[in-house]
Amino acid sequence: MNDSSDPFKKAGITLLCVGLIDIGVMVYCIVNKISYSSSFNMFAVIAGILLIKGNVYTVRIVRWLSVFIIAAYNEEKIKNIKVDW
Repeated sequence: MNDSSDPFKKAGITLLCVGLIDIGVMVYCIVNKISYSSSFNMFAVIAGILLIKGNVYTVRIVRWLSVFIIAAYNEEKIKNIKVDW
């Protein structure tokens, strides 16, 4: 597959960049004693590196881990919704 049309490599670079930015924001918040919570940063960096390597088996693992992270994120958001019946 060409490097210019490899979707795994593009997704890997994107995840790596987003993860590194997230880690930078986390460090900034820790230094300035600002509350911050994110479970995406390390996952994004590791998944990005693995996707850049381009292994199809890695894509399966990243897909399933992404599903679980999205489900956990949405569950936390759903708990904070207040419904008046």
